Formats: sequence, structure tokens, C-alpha cells
Amino acid sequence: MCSRQLPDRILELDTSGYTLNNTFVLYDQETDSLWYPRKEDGLDAVSGPAQGAHLEFDSKPLVRKLGDWRREHPDTLIMVPPPLPEVMQQRLEAQLALLQRFVGVWRMQLQFPDRQVQGRMVLRAEGAFLAGEWRTQGNAFPLQGLGAKGQRIWFQCNLGGHLARFQGMAQDDQIRGMFRVGNDQVRCEGSRLPPRPRSVDEPSNDE
Repeated sequence: MCSRQLPDRILELDTSGYTLNNTFVLYDQETDSLWYPRKEDGLDAVSGPAQGAHLEFDSKPLVRKLGDWRREHPDTLIMVPPPLPEVMQQRLEAQLALLQRFVGVWRMQLQFPDRQVQGRMVLRAEGAFLAGEWRTQGNAFPLQGLGAKGQRIWFQCNLGGHLARFQGMAQDDQIRGMFRVGNDQVRCEGSRLPPRPRSVDEPSNDE
């Protein structure tokens, strides 16, 4: 079960007809925003007016292997979403084109009052959504609440043991923005690295 409470309203959630990674994407009837379940964390709004919002699970969902379920429930029917209407297909294609503005490996620099910290941000497309991680000093921290609209990008991640929220703009292979850590703000900027030439069997530098 999942909370439906936002600060200013209670949502009515329903299936959208979209799937991502074999998972149904929901939408809310109040704002038409799309909501995607992030493992055991809850639902993230990945598009629409509520984009960037998060709904916590009241209780963790029970995960069962499909084979086990079908052996116990042989009459189960598998729902297959209908073909997307043309207007929805156009919106999806536009969203995929937008994601390419952000996909790649970014060399980032954080400007603290007393020091500079270098890191890399790896962004990739998973279906119609963005996913990625922040890499620094041999560690990789997943980006949570990751969203993008136009030239804007936002996410939150762990920085030095603290939850940090980032908002910035991407333009011409450059990203500039601010991390907010508690009451402090840290300026951040970076540039996208060019794709590294590689052989067919060699993984890319954003994997």
C-alpha cells in the first residue's frame, strides 16, 4: 500500500497503460502526472505537474516470482497494455528526445567555502525516464527523485553522509546549479565528457 497524500491534496491513482521494466506506471487523476515505483522506496512522479514529488509505501509490496505465482494461480491472466494513441506516442517520442540532452558522463565540481570536490555524474535513459548515480572517491551514490524538464534537472543524493538536493540547468554540454545540504548551498558546475572510442566488446564509459 502507498500513501496518496501530497502537501496540498490527496491523490486518486490508477494505471496509465504505460509499462517500464515490466512494471506498470500509475497516474493520478488530479494532475495527470505519471508515478513510477522505485523498488521498495515508494512512488516517484516522473512527469507532469507533480514531477519530483515522492509517495512513501505504507507497507512494503510483496514480491513474488511470476513462475511461483502461476503455479499457485494457474488461471491468472496477464494484462497487455493497448497500443498508445498517436498523441501519446508523440509525447513519448518527445520525452525520449529530451532525455538525450542529459544522458552521458558529466565531470562535476562542487565549490565548498574551503575546498573543491570533484565527482562524476552518470546519467542514462531507462525507457522514458532518467536514472543515474553520483561517483566520487571510488563510491557510487544513486540519484533519487531524478527529473528533467526543458533544460532543468533536479535530483537528490548522498553527499558526505548528508542528503543533498540539486537543481540546475543543462545547456550546450554544460550543467550549472546548486546543491542544498541542510541550510547550506554549494555551487556546482560540470561538463559532459565526449564518448570514449571503444571496441565492440568494451563497455562504454557511462556503464
